[in-house]
Amino acid sequence: MAKCKFEIGAILKDSLTGFTGPVLGRTEYFTGCVHYGLQNTKLEKDGAPQFQYVWFDESRLVDTGKTMKLPNKATAARSGPHPNAPSVS
Repeated sequence: MAKCKFEIGAILKDSLTGFTGPVLGRTEYFTGCVHYGLQNTKLEKDGAPQFQYVWFDESRLVDTGKTMKLPNKATAARSGPHPNAPSVS
């Protein structure tokens, strides 16, 4: 498996649409394609958060140089709800 171009928590921007968000998921396919799931940071009209990831091909993404603060990354739970919600720094 190749080294990942972007780390989980990096804030990326799609070069075609301008969509920007933190990486919360990554999928690598047998064919070699790598897609990153970015979290939408905008709220719904009623103020509720949007929970669906928006997936982009790795070739379209640009690193903004910002990252999410991931509390207790080394000791974080590997499954189930995360005890400390991440925040953008």
